[in-house]
Amino acid sequence: MSVVLRQRLFCESSTARPVEKGNQMLGWSVAFFALAVIAAFFGFFGLAGTAASIAQLLFFIFLALLIVSFLVRAFTGRSVT
Repeated sequence: MSVVLRQRLFCESSTARPVEKGNQMLGWSVAFFALAVIAAFFGFFGLAGTAASIAQLLFFIFLALLIVSFLVRAFTGRSVT
């Protein structure tokens, strides 16, 4: 993982002092709390079925695009890998 990507993902800077273990755990707990609130929103208001339908539709669209891409690459003589 590149240094810049790691700094952006983990909110690190090259001049910052090391993150204390307690502050790091607090950050993770806030992130999981936000994830739980979003999951609860989808579950409590009946949006879970809608989200599942959208996910299923997107899965089949991207699966079809993958197959078309493989076929085009095979017929043009280029390697699939």
